[in-house]
Amino acid sequence: MPSRVVRTAAAAPPPVVPPPAGRGRGGRLSLTRLPERQARVAGVVRSALLGMLALLLAGAVGGDYVGAAVFSLVVPLLGGAACGYAATRGAGRDGAAVPRAVTLAVAAVDGGAAAGFAFHVADTPFGPVGSWLPPVLAGAAGALLWPVVDPAPPVHRPINRSARS
Repeated sequence: MPSRVVRTAAAAPPPVVPPPAGRGRGGRLSLTRLPERQARVAGVVRSALLGMLALLLAGAVGGDYVGAAVFSLVVPLLGGAACGYAATRGAGRDGAAVPRAVTLAVAAVDGGAAAGFAFHVADTPFGPVGSWLPPVLAGAAGALLWPVVDPAPPVHRPINRSARS
């Protein structure tokens, strides 16, 4: 008895679905290779979080110097520089993905807010603009002047061990 072969349409191969963004081979999460947009957002978030940590510390220290003659401007300036340092380091490894202007804007907001937080820590009412605006501007200026102190973030280059002289 001859076998009867029934021909059907060839089954199409399953569609190739690329892994979700941020996932490497096999669908494993890859923290080293993020798409450019996600790397930029992650860098800004890290920058803001570390800047806010510096904001809290600078505001707590600056609360002791609210109303002092010279130190009411010097301490917010240094606190702003600390916020600038934290924000630029927060951009971290993906620093090339985060625009420098965005990082400095985050730092300037944090530096100015640190001076405002110092007024809150000291339980001093803000009062007229002339009493609180100079320390806030000094904090923002300290954050914006941080690139003068540290012009470029460190670049980590792999060591070439094969080229020995």
